[in-house]
Amino acid sequence: MIGYEGEHLFLRGFSGGYRLKPVGSPQNIIFRFVYDPRTFKPNDSNDAAMQKLDERKSTVLGGVSYQMITHVGIVEFTGGTDIGRTHNGFYAEAAWRLPIRGKGWAITPSLGYSYNSEKLNNHLYGVSNEEALRTGVDQFDADWDGQFFIGLSTYFHITPNVRVTGGLRYVNLEGNLENSPMIEHTTSSTGNVGIAYVF
Repeated sequence: MIGYEGEHLFLRGFSGGYRLKPVGSPQNIIFRFVYDPRTFKPNDSNDAAMQKLDERKSTVLGGVSYQMITHVGIVEFTGGTDIGRTHNGFYAEAAWRLPIRGKGWAITPSLGYSYNSEKLNNHLYGVSNEEALRTGVDQFDADWDGQFFIGLSTYFHITPNVRVTGGLRYVNLEGNLENSPMIEHTTSSTGNVGIAYVF
């Protein structure tokens, strides 16, 4: 993963955005996009019925965030939609982060909650009536629900302008999404490592 960090523009692998005010401002508005890699490929399943379900493709999400830097961390509220026009769903997210900085390094724990629209959830977890009749998998109509998440990101500089970055994220689905026949586990973990150039 390759990244770029400027006063206003930032690119972090499969995500990026533009801040209206310089980085570090007490309050900021941030326009952002992120590649959403969540997919379902029927051929990857070992279950014969699941192999007959429709494929669920990845997309690109775009949104706007309001960010506040406080004495107890960074608070951010985001609203966005599917700009890749795959499912046309919406999402809202509230997150808190606490940067712990040293000389040339930082560690940032975070936690939050994402709330997804019916269209977004049905794209990822729903089973339509037509699919149910074709496959024998129980029909499932996903409602507005979401997931809690906990994360940890870090970086350390190898030169004044180049730094190595990394992150871990744990997600726990909640609400009626837990009943979707498309998922085996309601929790998941992801990680990333990259290099960023800082101006």
